[in-house]
Amino acid sequence: MKGFLLFLALLCGGVAWSYTQYLSPGARHQRAASAFLAHVHMDELVRSAMLAAYREEFENRKISAKERDCMQDMTVGQFNKTLSRLLQRKLPRHDIEIAADFYRTPAGEKFSSMIMYAIASEIPSLGMQPAAEEPSLFMEDLLMVDAFRKSLKSGKKEDPLQLSFDLIMEPEMVELERDQRRKCLPASRA
Repeated sequence: MKGFLLFLALLCGGVAWSYTQYLSPGARHQRAASAFLAHVHMDELVRSAMLAAYREEFENRKISAKERDCMQDMTVGQFNKTLSRLLQRKLPRHDIEIAADFYRTPAGEKFSSMIMYAIASEIPSLGMQPAAEEPSLFMEDLLMVDAFRKSLKSGKKEDPLQLSFDLIMEPEMVELERDQRRKCLPASRA
């Protein structure tokens, strides 16, 4: 009997944990924001921008190779987690999902690829490899992008992609970089 009660208690605990981790509205909101950021490669862009500064410090002999390597150990996932938490504070899950649906269309894919291509091409110090060929939008793609942007504007909503650029300088993102800096660099330089 004790074994059955223990099994039942563990089962109930597992169900409660699963709900909070996977099924709750907050968990679904987090997953939607995280998937969106990964799809448009915003988390990779933020990591590349942060690491560019440390590559420059290494080249100018301000930090050692070991310190640079430690900074490069920061994963895209760490940036995604922090950025998605910020994004979900700013936008409801429904708005993120609508934008994600658009950015999964051929026009949305091309549009976000064009943005990342332009950034990678204009700022080579980021170390991001631009696509072999610059993506281009056809007239029907432009019309879809225009319709999407107008639908956001008419509903007084923000584009999560555009908003995520603003979120880069939020205190939580700065703190993420500072925490890694404290871990990697001696106290005299951190």
